[in-house]
Amino acid sequence: MGSGGVDPSIKGALSYRKYWAQKKLDSYRKACPCPAFIISIAGPWMAIHGAAFTEYAAAEPLTDFVRIGAYQTEEMHLYDAARTLVALRNGLQALDDYYKRTFPDIPTPPAPTGERFFPWLHEFVLNRGVDGAEEGETVTMEYITKLADDSPVKPIYRARRSDTGAPLVVKFVQRYNAAAHALLASRGMAPRLLHAGPGIGDLQLVVMEYIQGTNAEEAFGGNVLPPSVFTQVERAVATLHSGKFVFWDLRSANVMIAAEDERPLMIDFDWCGVDGETVYPVSTNDMDVDWHPGVRRGEPMRCEHDLWMLEKMRPTLKEIENN
Repeated sequence: MGSGGVDPSIKGALSYRKYWAQKKLDSYRKACPCPAFIISIAGPWMAIHGAAFTEYAAAEPLTDFVRIGAYQTEEMHLYDAARTLVALRNGLQALDDYYKRTFPDIPTPPAPTGERFFPWLHEFVLNRGVDGAEEGETVTMEYITKLADDSPVKPIYRARRSDTGAPLVVKFVQRYNAAAHALLASRGMAPRLLHAGPGIGDLQLVVMEYIQGTNAEEAFGGNVLPPSVFTQVERAVATLHSGKFVFWDLRSANVMIAAEDERPLMIDFDWCGVDGETVYPVSTNDMDVDWHPGVRRGEPMRCEHDLWMLEKMRPTLKEIENN
């Protein structure tokens, strides 16, 4: 409830974290992600958040603040508010069923499980032609660990196929250019793309082969690449441009160096776009990265912007001579 000059949605999230962080609930917290609905009320306004506790407590809005009630002239608004409440009722019933199913015998402390750290989605449909797959072939997967541990907002996981044990990378993203990824993968310039399509909520599910290795920034201690690696990256960028694709975030951190043969592979096609058509997102980081001067929020992506970034990766004459 909104009282004492505080935001009720923040107060609710902090109360959720405080409750589940109690020592007496350790065994329950380690056995499931502790899903919950947080209902925030401020006067006639109500908002609903979804919450879960994995490595940390997290809450995200499921609705805006909705005015509960309506004037006689606002019949449609009343229907909208009613639909929200009905959805909440159904969600609460599903939540109740979940806890009864997860903890059928409450007095017995549950056994710890790693599932609380991972998404509930455990299957995907292979892209047609991958490993001889026919259209509609479903593959089950098991999550192993989270990648990008330093970032709580990057849902990227290492997984494996349940049938063959083949290692996978699974990521959930707002948008993804599967066509650009597939183009480079067909030339051996990117990991094989196994699936790209609807995931959880508004997020896209992307599944690709796992490549043992490290990114070029870590491998070479910066953004400048060795001559042989630069030449291959330059070729990959030219291949993208031949298909009118703009990679955009062209930095050594987005080049994977395979441990097996030291081959550079392009990764992270989340914001790859089409030259002159796709625009730079409003979330563009224009503070920490020295982009081409033409890179501005809402402005069209251009191939020439990639070439600007590529030049920053080009080895110096001295480095070429030393190699």
